[in-house]
Parts: sequence; C-alpha cells; structure tokens
Amino acid sequence: MEDGYYLYIKRLFKKYSSFYDLVDIFISGVRHKAVELSNLKNGSRILDVCTGTGSQAIAFGKKGYNVVGLDLTEEMLKKAMRKNKYNNIVFCLGDAVNIPFRDGCFDGTIISFGLHEMPSSIRKKVLKEIIRVTRNCGKIIIVDYR
Repeated sequence: MEDGYYLYIKRLFKKYSSFYDLVDIFISGVRHKAVELSNLKNGSRILDVCTGTGSQAIAFGKKGYNVVGLDLTEEMLKKAMRKNKYNNIVFCLGDAVNIPFRDGCFDGTIISFGLHEMPSSIRKKVLKEIIRVTRNCGKIIIVDYR
C-alpha cells in the first residue's frame, strides 16, 4: 500500500506544482501565524516537513530562522528554490518517513497541511521521525485541518 501511496503523491504534486501557490493565497495568514506562535529564538534551526513550494519555510526564513525544507516531490522543490530569496533557507529532497538528519538537530519542526493526505500508518511514522529530529524541549508545530 505504501508504494502505491508514494507513486500517487509524486504524480499528484507533480501536476499541482504549477498552480499550488494559488491555493496558498488563502492560507498564507495561517502560515505567518504559525511563525508568530512558534516563539522560537531568532536564528533557531527549523525543519519544514512536506515543505511543498516552500511557503512555510520562507515565512520562517523571513524572520531570521535557519530553515531546511524537506519534500518528496522534485517539482515542488524546484518551485520552492525559485521562490526563495534568502540564504538562511535550503531545500532538500527526502522522505518524511525517513528524515535524513541526525537525532535532535532541529530546535523546531513544523509540518503544514501535510498530515491529512497520509494514510495513518505513514502518518505515525512521520510523527515519530519529527519527534526524533527535534531536540529535547524543542517545538513541534502541526498545522492542518483534519
């Protein structure tokens, strides 16, 4: 089942990448509120899981945070890289089920509008990975509607 899910997601977001930011217009306020409510120290290291076209990562980067945006879809990341004007943000291709960073290396981790798409078996693995890469007493921020 998971292989089918990955194939579906890659195909879906390859198509969506060209117009995904049109939808983001309606949720950009929520993204900025997430940054505001995170209450992390300036310069903190943030991981944006399922970054998509990078809007959440860029919202954190604008405020001086050091951000890594992680996504499964190359087309979404290409768009994120084109949008990015900040040298404190980097984007990388990777799977949220197997985040390619060491334990506790982020001060905060956010996933915005990514969990609702996932089957529960994958969602549980992603949440475990988010906990693993976030330092003790770090912040985990989940923004979603389901």
